[in-house]
Amino acid sequence: MSKLQQNKGTVKLKGKIFNLHSDKKDSKFENESIKKLNFGIKTADDNVHFVQLLQFKNNKRVWVSWRDENKKNHTKEINWNERLNYKTGNKTVIGVRVKSKNDEEVVNLVADDAIDYILSSFEDGDDVFVLCDVNYREYNDKTIQDKEIKSIFAAKEEIDFAAEDFEEINDFEQEIVFEKAIANKDGKILVYGRIIDYKKDFILVPFVVNGNENKELAKYLVKQCDFGDILKIVGKVHNRVIYKEIEQEQPQFLIGSVPKSYKNTKKQRVIDSERKEFEILGITEHKKGIYKAEDFAKNKEEENDNEDLPDFLK
Repeated sequence: MSKLQQNKGTVKLKGKIFNLHSDKKDSKFENESIKKLNFGIKTADDNVHFVQLLQFKNNKRVWVSWRDENKKNHTKEINWNERLNYKTGNKTVIGVRVKSKNDEEVVNLVADDAIDYILSSFEDGDDVFVLCDVNYREYNDKTIQDKEIKSIFAAKEEIDFAAEDFEEINDFEQEIVFEKAIANKDGKILVYGRIIDYKKDFILVPFVVNGNENKELAKYLVKQCDFGDILKIVGKVHNRVIYKEIEQEQPQFLIGSVPKSYKNTKKQRVIDSERKEFEILGITEHKKGIYKAEDFAKNKEEENDNEDLPDFLK
């Protein structure tokens, strides 16, 4: 049997800060146990991602890292009360990296201090680049991707979603244990990957591939990948609300009728649909046959989910 190893992933977001200074925000310790900050990053007009920072009150351990003249990396634990002495310089705190528009260099902070620093240094509407570690969990039969901030930098230039050369950055990279790929006749491929956490537990996470636009990738996942393979996948995170405009006629007078020249219609923007998914665009690494079903202490159900394949997969 193979020993389960943690699968890691990251998300990169470039956009505008949203809902940072909400009335619901409280940077103090909740129930004297957790200090928490949540806010949104808008990467496009219709795409908002929520990121977070957590600090457990009972976690007062801090490490610093540095590289010596021989380019060898070192780490050591320091006293909690010394942590602010290592915000910058050769030896820096291992934690969250922050650079606001007023900073000349990157500041390194533990999450406790980073929460306060972000609240005091950034505002809603600020353009930023954010790197997050990701964890997955199930909530109300949905898969939630928690994005834990590892770095947040002020963008070097203003982001204009309407600009012709605008390119959205809502990217993810994730290592998964491949379970299965289900091909639908409409060309959409559902890819299920097991993601192992640091406690050696795992969660089954669904990803999608647009087979009509990425036929080679779709065929590879269906034909070349087997249960227990390890894949490193890259793609886009979608948390979109799709709107449509409808015309709503203004009400008539209470009594009588409205002359034709005064009949106006108003266009109203309403929600048409939602798109909440992790879209795979490519595979950067493939390791065959790393795990078997018994490694997860759970029997794999053999089933044929690909009876009706689209033509390009036959």
